[in-house]
Amino acid sequence: MSDDFKRKDVEVQHHEKKTDNSRVGATAIKWIAILIIVFAIMWFIISYIFPMFGGGSGNNALSTLDVVTNSIQGFL
Repeated sequence: MSDDFKRKDVEVQHHEKKTDNSRVGATAIKWIAILIIVFAIMWFIISYIFPMFGGGSGNNALSTLDVVTNSIQGFL
């Protein structure tokens, strides 16, 4: 009975994992598209949904475009 366990031929197979560049590129494009969509949704919510609830200083507040324009003019 001990002879059965002593002589076992075991074949060891080595597998090399290769990276597929097309899958890496597709995943990168997918995540970039997801980030663009998320930022677009956030911009929409901040620009259009939040102002509907009112508050703040109303029409007297400077818009983001005004602030950027004034900053650029200050450098010129």
